[in-house]
Amino acid sequence: MTSESRQKEKLRCIKERTLLTHLQCALIAFISAKADIKLSPPKRVSRLSQDFLNISSITFLTETTLFTLNLKDFIKRRKKEKLIQMMKDGIDYRIMERKIQNEKKREILHVLEDILFEDGFVVYYENENREGIRGNVFIQMPDKQIVNKEMIIKLGESIEKYCSERFIQKKKQNISKEMIILTKERVLNIINETVVNKV
Repeated sequence: MTSESRQKEKLRCIKERTLLTHLQCALIAFISAKADIKLSPPKRVSRLSQDFLNISSITFLTETTLFTLNLKDFIKRRKKEKLIQMMKDGIDYRIMERKIQNEKKREILHVLEDILFEDGFVVYYENENREGIRGNVFIQMPDKQIVNKEMIIKLGESIEKYCSERFIQKKKQNISKEMIILTKERVLNIINETVVNKV
């Protein structure tokens, strides 16, 4: 592999990871209409692509009761189940860890998609691989309107930028609980600020 082709491959991977983050943020924005999403800071900050948001829990706001999906615990359980299955299949431990780490983001994305599917949202993307997603991506809303790739990227950038800035701000202020909660109102404010700044 030449230096030029390695560079192209590196850029393609960065683009795929960033698009995955944008889609995740867009899905979070839609979910915030019916739930509060608690986010914790990323374990390490990416210098090249935008960080995949670290969702701790999703609290659904129903009329009578609250239901909280602890996403971190759910993902840990899934990881443990997969490790057990891979051990039974005789897969080397180092390979197991790498495979499971690559699948973690996709697993989270699929949970978000399933939550929205219940309300009639359908998410489409051309290709999904261990780095992220590529090609065309869009979200079909319950009323059959389409949120295209460009809109997903703009919405995703706005949500990701807001979260990154908040985590940096909390870290500078030395706040011990660095979690942030995205509510419907907060997401609408982020979207409104983005629209105003673009005009």
